[in-house]
Amino acid sequence: MKKRSLFVLFLISILSLLPVVVSAKTYAVSGNNLSDSNEYDHSMFFAGNKVDLNAKVNGISFVAGQDATVEGKSEYALVAGNFISIKGEIEKDLFLAGNSIDLEGAKITRSAFVVGSIITAKNTEFNGDLFIGGSSVEISDTKINGDVTIEADTIKILDNVEITGKLKYSENANTEIKGEYDTETYKTLEVKTSFKDILVNRLVSMASLLLVGIIIYLLFPKVYKKLDEKADALSVKEVFKSLGFGAIVLIGVPIAAVFALFTIIGVPVTIIGLICYGIFIYLSTLVVSYIVGKLLLEKVFKKGYNFYLSLLIGIVVIYLLKLIPILGSIISLIVLL
Repeated sequence: MKKRSLFVLFLISILSLLPVVVSAKTYAVSGNNLSDSNEYDHSMFFAGNKVDLNAKVNGISFVAGQDATVEGKSEYALVAGNFISIKGEIEKDLFLAGNSIDLEGAKITRSAFVVGSIITAKNTEFNGDLFIGGSSVEISDTKINGDVTIEADTIKILDNVEITGKLKYSENANTEIKGEYDTETYKTLEVKTSFKDILVNRLVSMASLLLVGIIIYLLFPKVYKKLDEKADALSVKEVFKSLGFGAIVLIGVPIAAVFALFTIIGVPVTIIGLICYGIFIYLSTLVVSYIVGKLLLEKVFKKGYNFYLSLLIGIVVIYLLKLIPILGSIISLIVLL
């Protein structure tokens, strides 16, 4: 959950730079200091450095910002930021991800899902289940008409807290719980991955990639003819040129996708584009493996052209290199670019 939070925060840094997007209807607004108290009969995107939202949204409120305060009323709310304050009414479900999250005086009609570092809830009403993941969680003067599940290092359930369902938390957490509740604790398992497990996973990945490579060869043989031309004309200059272009695409596509989401016609293009983006990231290892294998087979082993052997040698060499500590990470990045 912490990794997902960091990913969301990365998106926020991009979203905070977005300009105002206007069409026949306004579906997204943004600015450095954004304040909005309008009423919308559809879902809305709000993004900025500082967002003060007191609008009524008859749909989903998507909010992203460094400092985001959400009052007003929304059907659903998805909020991401560094500092988040929720004071309004959410008619259905609430989703939060941030660093410091404060719920005070809010009313959530259904379930709430909260991921962050420091999370506090005071004088808040939850009429559904509450799921929290973070470092420190403090709840006081709050009514929760459902189950509460907390995954945190420190948990404080203070005065005047009513929980009608079960209170579930890790037995490893440092707790301060005032009051009697139907409590259920669970043990957080530490997953230890052995070298054997890593090796087995790598072998499965290698076999899968080899199969994909062969299928592409049988269906689209011209793809490999283009790669043969690239391998034959390979030079240091071409390698660095390819790395630079790869870096631009790797960083540029997600940014372009976020921009496209703020336009009506760009949503399907974004979805298709991100699917292709993921496919090409996966296939990057296949492309590099084939070229490396072809060069090794012809230049080092002095053998004639053999597609299957080139692909197999390349995949084995690349995956073995990726197993080397530190160097493996560098190799992985180079292959990706």
